[in-house]
Amino acid sequence: MFGKLLKNDLKIQFHGMYVLLFIVLVITAVAELAALFAKLGNWQNAGLIRAIGGTLAWVVLLFACFVIVGAVGVSFSKTVFGRSGYLTLTLPVKTSSLVRSKTLSGLIWVWLVYVAFLTSLFLWMMEMQDVIGEGTISAAGGVLQALGLPSFRMLGYSIGGLLVYLLAFVFLLVQCLYFGITLANVRPFSKLGGFGAVLYFLIVFGILTGVAQAFGRMLPIGFVGTESGLVFTSDVALSAAGAGVVVVRRTMDIVFEIVFAVLLHFPMTYLINKKVNVA
Repeated sequence: MFGKLLKNDLKIQFHGMYVLLFIVLVITAVAELAALFAKLGNWQNAGLIRAIGGTLAWVVLLFACFVIVGAVGVSFSKTVFGRSGYLTLTLPVKTSSLVRSKTLSGLIWVWLVYVAFLTSLFLWMMEMQDVIGEGTISAAGGVLQALGLPSFRMLGYSIGGLLVYLLAFVFLLVQCLYFGITLANVRPFSKLGGFGAVLYFLIVFGILTGVAQAFGRMLPIGFVGTESGLVFTSDVALSAAGAGVVVVRRTMDIVFEIVFAVLLHFPMTYLINKKVNVA
């Protein structure tokens, strides 16, 4: 039964965002193909075309990362608290199963777009390294620093940890978004309407991510990367003080974000089951 729920939720969400996905797919495909043909055909100004094509692709996907979160939130609000919520909440399944299905379906769409963005950004950085060389690339290190990646040399070490962190981050993000929407449909919190949903989401997400990071600092377990390899350590701060450490990734932040995301399922299910008035 859960499989049928998930399949139906994926279809419903796709119908609500297929225009966005199609536009993103077309723009990124055209940009990447232009860069590829410029490289293979040795066109005039091929380097510029490759740079513009790769940049356009990841910029469009970055924009899609923000839009897709709003899209799954709107879908959740309509199918649970809108008119179709009457049908949704009368299905012969547990409310917890409904919430898990909508959470997983939302995670699938959001995570796919985020991974596509990271992949596009990674390919663009590799393209730029080939086009303009290592010397100029080092001057553009701000992009890497924003992602916690200190250099191209250590990208191989960092990409796996970044993807795992992204999975946890998106999980908590979607759960906080759904919880904020749920809270905005419960009296007396419903007085603020749609603005309340955004406000509650930001408050809950800010608190939980802050607590997860605080716990992560208290339990500084993680990985450090050096030229000689990747090492697991129980004190990343102490290990990072050593010479040659170029990658530092705490893992307990990730663990606590996943724990908080899982725990949010229970109050959200209770509120939907006992306190919500479907409009």
